Amino acid sequence: MLVWVSGIVGVTLLLPALPANPAVPLRTRLAVLNNPAVRAILPLTVIGMTAAYTVYAYSVPALSAVGITPSATVWVLALYGVGAVAGNLAAGYATDRWGSVRVLTAGYLTMAAGLGLLGAMATTHTTSPALVGLLAMAWGAGNWCQTPPQQHRLIAVAPQEAPLVVALNSSAIYVGIGTGTLLGGLTVPSGTTTMYATATALAVLALIYLLATSSRLPGLRRLTPGEREGPGPLAGAEPQ
Repeated sequence: MLVWVSGIVGVTLLLPALPANPAVPLRTRLAVLNNPAVRAILPLTVIGMTAAYTVYAYSVPALSAVGITPSATVWVLALYGVGAVAGNLAAGYATDRWGSVRVLTAGYLTMAAGLGLLGAMATTHTTSPALVGLLAMAWGAGNWCQTPPQQHRLIAVAPQEAPLVVALNSSAIYVGIGTGTLLGGLTVPSGTTTMYATATALAVLALIYLLATSSRLPGLRRLTPGEREGPGPLAGAEPQ
């Protein structure tokens, strides 16, 4: 409580008053979905987030199945966080250098490999804390590298509606988080092996969807620095 109060007082005293952005009607926000390229890109965010959160929301039983005690789970999740930060920071640079589709392809392959190998360990009752930590880092990197290239793709196909498509991508992130949490809860009674297998299959599905739809999208032009910086940072610190 004291931290919250201190934060409120600090913001009130130290930050200047900023004008609010004009309100955007819901109809205007959803009108951008008339763009078929936007409609093709957004489902990928949902699928990718669903893949990551099917297991992440139930980390304690999932990691327990590969020999990680509840007290040690926090350290494995810390390694997941290290991978997440590295994946998020690298994705923006890599998208500019090699393109969004290649970055997403690498991300989904990394996530599928991390989740798939953890699932194999759960099936064979293999225990190796060091290996689990490395796989958790791969899982985190694959998950958190999604947002920068997805925002890049959306802004490239709808540059005039950049703030709106970025907001829609944020909504898709939360839909994926909710769907993954629900799906994980439904698979927990069947065992963690089923949960890992479901998450891995979804990561592979995300890759298949990416490759199937990207070939039909109009050519994604390279964004200028002004476009990248104008509507908001592509590195997007969305809660994931």
